[in-house]
Amino acid sequence: MKGDLLVSPLSVMADPVRLANILDGGTAGLHPSAAYILSKQLEESDIILISKADLITPNDLTKLKERVKLSFPDSEVMAISAKSGKELMNG
Repeated sequence: MKGDLLVSPLSVMADPVRLANILDGGTAGLHPSAAYILSKQLEESDIILISKADLITPNDLTKLKERVKLSFPDSEVMAISAKSGKELMNG
C-alpha cells in the first residue's frame, strides 16, 4: 500500500578488536569523528554483530559479548565467524 513504512532493525557490525577499543573509550584507530559516529551507531543499534569473532579466543569472545551487552542492554549481541560465515553461539 502506498505510504506504508516498514521499520527494520538497525544492525551494526564491528570487529572484536575495534569494538573492545571503543568500549575502552579509544578511537579504534579511526579518526575521532569516525569513532564518535561508530559509538553513536552502537548506542542506537538493535543488533550488534561482532564480525571476525573467530580471531579471538572463545573466552575473550564471551567476555566481549558480556561487555557489549552491559554497555548496550537494549541491543541483541551476536557473533559471526570470518572463516565460515556462521554464527558463533559459544562465546
